[in-house]
Amino acid sequence: MGWLSIFSFLGCGGKSKVEVKTVQHGPFTIQMETHHSKYFNMNLGRRVTHSYLRYQVLYKNEPVQFPGKLQSNTGFSHLWRVYILDGAPTPTLIGGSQSLYLIAEKDSSVAITPIIEQGYDFASLQMLDSENSQPTGSSKVYMGDPGDGVDTIGGGDFLLVSQHAVLHIPDLTIYTFNLNNYSIDEYYFMGNHRGAIAFSPDKKWIVFDGNITYWDNDKNKVVSHYAMVPYNYRDDIGYALPFDNTKTRLRDANHITREWFDTYFEWKKETDGKYRLQLHQFERLPYWQGKFVDEEKNYSLCPVSLDMQQVFAEFILQQLNLSKENILPGSEYLDHEMIIAYGDVQFSLWYRPEDSYLIFMKNSYQPDNEQYKTIIHQMGQAFNKELNKGKHQQLFTSY
Repeated sequence: MGWLSIFSFLGCGGKSKVEVKTVQHGPFTIQMETHHSKYFNMNLGRRVTHSYLRYQVLYKNEPVQFPGKLQSNTGFSHLWRVYILDGAPTPTLIGGSQSLYLIAEKDSSVAITPIIEQGYDFASLQMLDSENSQPTGSSKVYMGDPGDGVDTIGGGDFLLVSQHAVLHIPDLTIYTFNLNNYSIDEYYFMGNHRGAIAFSPDKKWIVFDGNITYWDNDKNKVVSHYAMVPYNYRDDIGYALPFDNTKTRLRDANHITREWFDTYFEWKKETDGKYRLQLHQFERLPYWQGKFVDEEKNYSLCPVSLDMQQVFAEFILQQLNLSKENILPGSEYLDHEMIIAYGDVQFSLWYRPEDSYLIFMKNSYQPDNEQYKTIIHQMGQAFNKELNKGKHQQLFTSY
């Protein structure tokens, strides 16, 4: 695979200017055309440059023609992205936009095979077994930006495509499943940004998180119930494994991580050799812990009673060698807020009764300072060590 750069400028003045880069992969040439054009921006009162990227695939120097289902409702009919598929038996590409296609050579000609054709969502790609035989993060397929290149997908044998197809890379077999987005035991599990959470030891079951969401008139709010949904993509069947948020220490689905899954769930091999997901059985549930949230800038404790605010405040004062005089009244429009002054910086320790949530963060009136994140992490890590010894567990409530 090598890079070539070709610069061609078409016309002058307001006409388009095109920059072309190419990548060679086997018999395929991947062409990236960055189009630049100028127009008058009324808001800025001057001419500005608009740039966009178009991909094209050539097979033996002839353009590859894609089906009309490449996209149907975005207004951008060009090829959005092209990827090199590492581990394929012959030089193979994945290309598309909303719909994604395999591009390979077969019988001395190019073969375009649909993986997923759709017109209602962005496509996504996620390796299922490239990180210790477990999934990596799911990534959406968006239009390329000027300066983008050609990414390589690989590192494992199984690729999840748009959460409705699995590509077995070594032999390019495609398995499609749940194309109609049916719920499993009333739990819906498609369309979230996380993609797959886990992959079974026999490489047959993909685990998604599912939920049932409804309006609760008694509580006057939206209520969600969660489940893990293992799905067998080969047999196109699945089942739901509901779990209790309090017993699994999960505030909501946004806090699902691999570490959390590995702590509370496990695969059991049945007598027939098949694997089934089950909840881990504890002699004692893991102790509650605080979490770093908001891009890890803040530290939270949830669900807790109001008493936790005073306990954590005293802990912070002790850790920073401060006195009670360093606790100032909170902002006048917030209840249950303490301001902790430490030198030139001020922190907010704020309790929200409606969701039993305590958060330690920078006082919103103070300018940004890297010192805040450092101290917040020091306090959070130190308090988690205390919690991990079983201290203050009685101050946690339930979801």
